[in-house]
Amino acid sequence: MQTRRVLLTAYRYACPESPAACGARLVEWAIAEGLVEPRGSVPGETLRSWSVDGKPPLWAALAAGRWLRSQDYTPGNPVERDALALVENFHM
Repeated sequence: MQTRRVLLTAYRYACPESPAACGARLVEWAIAEGLVEPRGSVPGETLRSWSVDGKPPLWAALAAGRWLRSQDYTPGNPVERDALALVENFHM
């Protein structure tokens, strides 16, 4: 779960929009990447919870990591770097 939280924390800080818009963007990205079936957006508070102490679903962590890579995100520390490397090597 820690790796998932790291990815969602990085996503929350890198996403330039409001928490609600970032939640919508995450779901849109996950749908486009084929990670989930179409569904409603994720509330901003849910994103915060997932990144702090919640149990983020795998699809959300993968979507966050893939979005970060698409934005040429530079990991801020070795933990983020390792989490992003896992996303690159994970195939659903």
